[in-house]
Amino acid sequence: MLFVFVGLVFLARNILKDPPLHYLTLRLFSLCEYTILALFFYNVFRSKLVRNIVRFSIIPFGLYAILDYIFNDTKSFNNHSHIISCLLLILFIVYYFYEKMNAVAIYPLYQSIIFWICVGLFLYFAGSFFFFIFTTTKADREFSILMDIIYGFVVILKNVILSVSLFASENSEGSDDALHIPIDLDLDELSLTNPKNL
Repeated sequence: MLFVFVGLVFLARNILKDPPLHYLTLRLFSLCEYTILALFFYNVFRSKLVRNIVRFSIIPFGLYAILDYIFNDTKSFNNHSHIISCLLLILFIVYYFYEKMNAVAIYPLYQSIIFWICVGLFLYFAGSFFFFIFTTTKADREFSILMDIIYGFVVILKNVILSVSLFASENSEGSDDALHIPIDLDLDELSLTNPKNL
């Protein structure tokens, strides 16, 4: 998806030189990114109520992104939907950490692939949130260069952490945190035929 949108942004900005198409492509990317990550968190969360909230948040966010694009200037960059997307995804990630801290785990949390994905996404969206807030400020050239460097660092850090997540050793018995007791385990049954009781 990222490759397709990068190609579309490059096409709209550099070849067609069409700013409204360029900004529409950015808005569609934000909508697709939010939808995919919301569905990811829908599958990760355990609470049914929170899962339904996450799933049904896609429709209001999509409507807001479309209406915000229609009612604002289509020839300039508008970052309202990006900011809301970052805030909502940061909230989802914080709730994931909260849910994991309340769960009893039989293996360390840092061995989970999903944990490292959430760490990388948290750093990315926290950095992107401030980047999108400051993009509309009229600042000098040095400030813009500094913001681009910080955003580039955040993106590289996210990609490194997502790559490292592939090396996490998942629990071999499944991804759930339940304690698995073998069926043939003999836990001192009270029986006269058991040699341990004689």
